[in-house]
Amino acid sequence: MGPDGPTSNGSEPPQGSLDLAPKPRGLACLEVPALPLQLLLGLRPDWRELPVVVIAEDRPQGEVTWVNARARGAGIVPGQSYATTLGLCRDVRASVVPPAAVGAGVARVLAGLRAFTPNIEPSDDEPGIFWLDASGLEGLWPTRARWAEAVVQALSALGLVALVSVGFSRFGTYAAVKSMTVEHERVDARRTMLVRVFATPADERALADRVPLSYLAVPPRVRERLDRLGVRTLGELVRLPAAGILKRYGLETHRLHQLARGALFVPLTPTPELQPAHARVLLDFLEHDAHRLLFRAKALLDGLVPAVAARAAVIAELVLELGTEAPARRDHTEYTRHRFRPAAPTLDTALLVDLIRLRLESVDLRMGIVELGLELVEIEATADQLRLFRLGPRQDTAAASRALARVKAELGDAAVGRFVLREAHLPRAQQSFEPFVGELAAPAARAVEHKVRVRRILAVVQPMPARPRDLRNDGWPSRDPQRGPIVGLHGPFVISGGWWGRPGHEVQREYHYAETTRGDHLWIYYDRRRRRWLEEGRVE
Repeated sequence: MGPDGPTSNGSEPPQGSLDLAPKPRGLACLEVPALPLQLLLGLRPDWRELPVVVIAEDRPQGEVTWVNARARGAGIVPGQSYATTLGLCRDVRASVVPPAAVGAGVARVLAGLRAFTPNIEPSDDEPGIFWLDASGLEGLWPTRARWAEAVVQALSALGLVALVSVGFSRFGTYAAVKSMTVEHERVDARRTMLVRVFATPADERALADRVPLSYLAVPPRVRERLDRLGVRTLGELVRLPAAGILKRYGLETHRLHQLARGALFVPLTPTPELQPAHARVLLDFLEHDAHRLLFRAKALLDGLVPAVAARAAVIAELVLELGTEAPARRDHTEYTRHRFRPAAPTLDTALLVDLIRLRLESVDLRMGIVELGLELVEIEATADQLRLFRLGPRQDTAAASRALARVKAELGDAAVGRFVLREAHLPRAQQSFEPFVGELAAPAARAVEHKVRVRRILAVVQPMPARPRDLRNDGWPSRDPQRGPIVGLHGPFVISGGWWGRPGHEVQREYHYAETTRGDHLWIYYDRRRRRWLEEGRVE
């Protein structure tokens, strides 16, 4: 057994050997496969022996996002509609797992992993993927394999199946755990490997090179084109030149290529551990009145809720703890815990106080309460909740108004204006620039989860090169060579008008969103009357 546990091929160094060479920093990747599906089965354990799917919306055309092994065996795959799954298997069970529930599941896994390492980074793109710092734990665990097994057992106690790959690089451990995930889905879960530990970076590199591209986040269109060239594994992709990857397959595949080669270093960005919002008060005398206890609880709640709101979070659960003196020992306090879950995560203090009131009215207070405590379980707020509770940074509108007044004084009133929408047929005519008069109003809080994209319209439309018949070869040259060729179109959005006016002013256009290899998104259209392509703007 080596210092890092068993190697990927099961070999061990000689006993008593002393390795004085510096060891690379250890890194682990953990995946909770199909986390939303596991959360659903945790709530409905009677569904475990049935085909189960998670759907995006509770309607017949709702898209299937996750499926279990029995559903996959019936021919159900992600991307189908719920109505299609019913046609394939009449016994299928389906439910929606809201984003708030997934966020709470990620938070629960994150809390469970805190006992094994302080540096943990959950993935923003794939719920259920975590990177863990596995360095500096030699004094607590004899081998990294034992440490990884303890992590898997801890999550198993939470009712979740987890797979762990321990190695040396961010992407290498990710590729390894993805191969373990596919193996876990294909064979009996009791016979699959839940932990994989690499002894050297070369072992990790060798396994990563064998991982098929179908296991990784490669767009299907790109994977199909690479398959025609005989490129089916990560190692075969790495051997391709980086410049050709960017030109022919786009920015996303180029980033994957750079990560696999080790040319793009992405450091571990741990999520800081937030102290739970809790408060406790020791009463001066035995309290038997529910109304006085309610006011003490409300005072504690009024001090905790602003701290939760400042973190752009909402309260998913409230725990009330009541302490009473033990009958046998006066110096000993016995505690009872009462949990409250609002219908939806909230920051409404009045709603939480009402839930506490209903519970206190049914609690026996004859022995008296000597201690009162509150603990709030919080989750990240959604976009709608941010708007509802007006969370987020406050802006100084008075300072902005003073700045605009100085610009007007120097450049004139026409220099300060705003774009307003108006009724028009063509996209270019649906906006106009008007001088701004008056004072700025306080902006409403808006979502910070998703960036709002803006379509920038050029002052003058620009001609484009003729479109080739097939975009799959070298793409379509864009107007600016630095953007790279156009490799994808989304559309068309057909506009036909002007026929009600003077003859010769008819408009027949087919608008598209065009994507270049550099990642730019252009707003272009084909003018059927002129028989030419024109660029009208871009999307930022």
